Amino acid sequence: VGAAAAETRFRKAQSLFEETLGKEHIYVGMILFERARRLDRLHNDAEAEECYRGSLTVARKTVQLQHPRIRLLAREYGQFLVRHDRAEEAISIWEDFLKAQETRFGQESPFYADALVSFSAMQSTMGNDDKAEQLLRRALGIMKKTARPIRLTYLEAECDLGLLLLDKKEKIEEAESLLRNASVGVEERFGRVSRETADLQVGIARAAIEQGEMEEAEALLRTAETIGGSLIGRDRRLALDYVYWWKSRLFRRLKRPVAAAEAIQSMAELWPSDS
Repeated sequence: VGAAAAETRFRKAQSLFEETLGKEHIYVGMILFERARRLDRLHNDAEAEECYRGSLTVARKTVQLQHPRIRLLAREYGQFLVRHDRAEEAISIWEDFLKAQETRFGQESPFYADALVSFSAMQSTMGNDDKAEQLLRRALGIMKKTARPIRLTYLEAECDLGLLLLDKKEKIEEAESLLRNASVGVEERFGRVSRETADLQVGIARAAIEQGEMEEAEALLRTAETIGGSLIGRDRRLALDYVYWWKSRLFRRLKRPVAAAEAIQSMAELWPSDS
């Protein structure tokens, strides 16, 4: 189904729900959110924001932002606002959502931790790495004390914090430990041959390079390359592009210019100029 046809169907569904359930029913809010995401991807900014705003209004009136899945709306609308240089509005939405989660579940709940992890991603996008790190550490602290943390959120927090520390070039040993811990759960969750597993292998290799462990880094990158080569389509290209970027850096560090040039050439082949 094309984008235009899908939008027509969503509009029709929204109209039917509004006629039968009323304009402020939670199902109407859900449809508005799906429309907003699609319109956002199509760069129809005016209509996308109208739908985001409508969905948020419904969420405020029906569940007072207290349902955990409102996190998805806060994340997508927040990123939309940040891209349009309206970061203060995005932060305000997140503050309201976090307050609602605290009211319903308390500050020590896995749902509150889940919200903190998503908020950290937006802060990182805004360049607020210190704030993002603070949020991730707080979320991990909550989940470590929780009997039943949200497993996928825990893995996401470990990965995000590990990669953030690498980007900041701080606490490299801690970053490696976080990524190695996460790699076990990620492989169990997504499988050995997956983009997520390949990305973590590259992340651990980055930590190894920063610590001068070049042989370890090369072995990890070769593993990631094998995994990436087993994937198909766009995921394969994305995974291998990342691998070759770090292979070229590794080989430059090892003063192997021919190998570095080969890695760069492989990257160019993966991303042809007309793609």
